[in-house]
Amino acid sequence: MNSEKNVRYHCYVNLIGFHCDDTINLGDGIIRDYSIDDVDAVKDLVIRNVVDWHPTALKFLDDQKVLKGWGMGSILEFPLSFQAKGSVGNRPSVEFAKVIISSLRLFQSGGIGAQYLSSRILEHPSGMTGTAGSPMDMTVERLKNYELKKRDADLFIKFYKKYKRKIVNINKQVKRSIKWFNKSYADVEREDKLIDLVVSLESLYKITGYRLCLRCAYNLAKNNEDCERIFTVMKNAVDMRNRIIHGGSSTNARVREVFPDVEEFTRRSILKFLDSGDQDLLGLLDKKIERGSLVSNY
Repeated sequence: MNSEKNVRYHCYVNLIGFHCDDTINLGDGIIRDYSIDDVDAVKDLVIRNVVDWHPTALKFLDDQKVLKGWGMGSILEFPLSFQAKGSVGNRPSVEFAKVIISSLRLFQSGGIGAQYLSSRILEHPSGMTGTAGSPMDMTVERLKNYELKKRDADLFIKFYKKYKRKIVNINKQVKRSIKWFNKSYADVEREDKLIDLVVSLESLYKITGYRLCLRCAYNLAKNNEDCERIFTVMKNAVDMRNRIIHGGSSTNARVREVFPDVEEFTRRSILKFLDSGDQDLLGLLDKKIERGSLVSNY
């Protein structure tokens, strides 16, 4: 028997809070509605996470509506091939899935969580089958559901094809920023989410405080008024973050007020850096700031 024979796997990721009008074919994966046929792929996850504290949960496992209630949304599904001779682990598929999840979050703002469910063996030299699963990240509190209409889905496919290689091959600075950006969707408390986003921007712009607010504003602003607005929102967000991490407090209402804007600023900033290539974007921003008079009253 050929020891190099391929072993084919199907990998499943639960997209929490996500809805699309139709199946989205990405070429190397698809996003589709959850169906009762996926029960077997998620049973292992439900058993490991639920039965320990809810022994009667087993009787619900074949009920599609109940599984939906546990947080099942749309399914990201893609095949992966490994060599039978090598090790077969979840890491490669998780990393690939993260590229797709990051692309969805960078495409538009919205609350979308993700959970890696299983790698199901579809073909094996010995004919064996099985499943294995591990968590990726989980969003309990959603800002809003993430929805792609048919037209938006077509735009996302183009977006994904444009950015997927950039996301994989980016420098450590941007990669670290995307990591914190994604963490904001995994954390539950809004204060933690705000901290994650500010840290993401600090990693991206390589600076903190006042200068961070300036760089972000000059990078994203379309006009003088927009620059003033972005700077003010960022200054408030940074002040809140500093109070929180140094033992102070910030009201939920204030955090809720700035959070959508900061999420959008982070998303747009990351895209700007992905599009900049080898260009010294920070150097160009600093020159722009030195020449300008915007936000000088601060």
